[in-house]
Amino acid sequence: MKIAIEGCAHGELNKIYESIQYIQGREKIKIDLLICCGDFQSVRNKDDMLSMAVPPKYREMKDFPDYYSGKRKAPILTLFIGGNHEAANYLYELPYGGWVAENIYYLGYAGVINFAGLRIGGLTGIFKFHDYGKSHYEKPPFDEQSKRSFYHVRSCDVSKLKLLSGTSFDIFLSHDWPKNIYNFGNKNQLMRFKPFLREEIESGTLGSNAAEDLLHSLKPKYWFSAHMHAKFSAIVPHKDGTSTKFLALDKCLPNRNFLQILDLPEATEDLTFKHDPYWLCILKNTQQSFFKRSFCSSLPDEMKPTEFDVQKFLEQEPDLSLYPFVQSPPGSNPQTEEFCERFRIPNPCQFTPKSQASSSTIAPTRKLNIPKPKLNLLKPMKDDFEDIQQPKENKSVTSRQSDDDFDDLINPNNISSNPDEIDLSEKESDSSSDSGSDSESSKISKAELTNKNLSSLPSFIETPVKQTAEKRSSSDSAGDSSFTDSSVSDTTSIKKPKLIRRNQNLYTPSKDE
Repeated sequence: MKIAIEGCAHGELNKIYESIQYIQGREKIKIDLLICCGDFQSVRNKDDMLSMAVPPKYREMKDFPDYYSGKRKAPILTLFIGGNHEAANYLYELPYGGWVAENIYYLGYAGVINFAGLRIGGLTGIFKFHDYGKSHYEKPPFDEQSKRSFYHVRSCDVSKLKLLSGTSFDIFLSHDWPKNIYNFGNKNQLMRFKPFLREEIESGTLGSNAAEDLLHSLKPKYWFSAHMHAKFSAIVPHKDGTSTKFLALDKCLPNRNFLQILDLPEATEDLTFKHDPYWLCILKNTQQSFFKRSFCSSLPDEMKPTEFDVQKFLEQEPDLSLYPFVQSPPGSNPQTEEFCERFRIPNPCQFTPKSQASSSTIAPTRKLNIPKPKLNLLKPMKDDFEDIQQPKENKSVTSRQSDDDFDDLINPNNISSNPDEIDLSEKESDSSSDSGSDSESSKISKAELTNKNLSSLPSFIETPVKQTAEKRSSSDSAGDSSFTDSSVSDTTSIKKPKLIRRNQNLYTPSKDE
C-alpha cells in the first residue's frame, strides 16, 4: 500500500493530482491515499474567500470550486487537516470532520479515522498560547479577528486526543511542527536552508507546544507536518523503546519537496475511511467540553474508554461507515447533523447564520501548469532517516547516494532570506514572494513530464528537471558544499543580511488577535 504525503496545498489540487498521476504512470505503481498537512484552502465561493485569513492580493479561488461542484473528481482518495489559511465558513460546518467534496475528507478540529487497517489522527490549525485555553467560540459571520482565531489549536481538542495514549497510532498529522523537533534532526542544515528560523530555534520558540505534547503521548509511527515550507526529517525516540519518524514537507511549487511517497505493507481492510470507535467513545464521554467558553483543562483518565466500553459501543453501532458528501446551504452541514444525531452528540452548528448568502460566482478553470515534483519513493523513508542516524563526515556531492533526496533541498538557488508563509499583516514587501502565482519560468510543460530518458535510484524518484550549471555561481557552489560537508565550521565569517520574518505576527501575540 502506498500513501502520498503533501505539505501545504494552497489550493493547487490540479497540480498535485497531475503530479501523482505522472508518478504512478512512470513508476508503475498505484497510490491508494493522498494526505495533505494543511492550508488546503477548500474555498467554494466568494463568501468562503472572505472568511480565509489572507491579504487581498492572495485571494484567488484556485482549483477547489471545480471539485466541490462536481466538474472534477479527486482521482485519489484524499484526507486533509486544516492549516492557518483555510475557508473558515466551510470548515466551521464540519467540526467533527466530513467530506468537503467527493473523495476529499476533512478530519475536523481534531480527529481520528481508520483507513485500510491504519489509524490516522490529526490536529487542525496552529498553536497560539492566548487562544489555547478557549473553546471553539467562533461563529459566522467571521470578522478579521475570529477568522484568525478560528484556526488556533485548543486545549480541549488536545486533551481528547491524549486520551488515546497507550493505543496504537500509525500516522499523525499537524500543520505546524512539534516544538523542539529540530533537536532530533539536522538542525544546522535546516538553519542554512531557512535562515530566518535561526532566532526561533536558538530561543526555543519554534514549534507547537500542543503538538510536542501529543507527540510524546501518542507516540505514532509517523508524524507529518507542513507550515514552514521546508523539508525536514527527524527520528524521535521514546522512553518505551519505540520511535516516531517525523517529516515536514514544502508547498506545491516547482523544484520544491512537496510530496513524499510512503510505502507500507499490504492493506488488511478495504481502502475506505471508517470512523474510529475509540475516538467516537471519547467524543461521547467529553461532549460537554466542546461548549465550555472558559479554560478547557486536561480531561480526567476516567473519560478514557476501556476495551469493554469500545465493545459495548460497537454492539450498539456496528456500522462505522461515513455519511456521503452532499452540497448544502451555508451554516449547518447534513453530515454534521447526521453524525451528531447518530452518535447522540450535541451539534455545535445549530444556529442561524447572519448574512451568509452563498455566492454562485465561481472562478473559471485555470490553465493547468504541473510543477516539477521533488519526490521520494521510500521503503519506508529510508534515505531521510538513515542520514540522521548515521551522519557521514566529509561527504562530497559526487559521492552521495543515500542522501540524494536532499540534493535539491539544499540548493542555494532555492534559498530565500524571506519566509514563504503568507504575510497576514498585508504589508507590501519589496522582495518577491513565491506565495502567489508561479512565474512563467517556474512552470513545466507536459513534454518535460513525458521525458523517458530519466535516471532513478532504487529508493528515489528523480524529477524531470534539467539542472543547468549556468544557474549556479561560484558562491552558490560554496554554499552547496557547506551543506553536504559536515566538517565545515558554522562560524565561518560570512556577511549575512539581517533576516526579518514577514509572518512574525503569527507567532507573537498582539492586541488585535
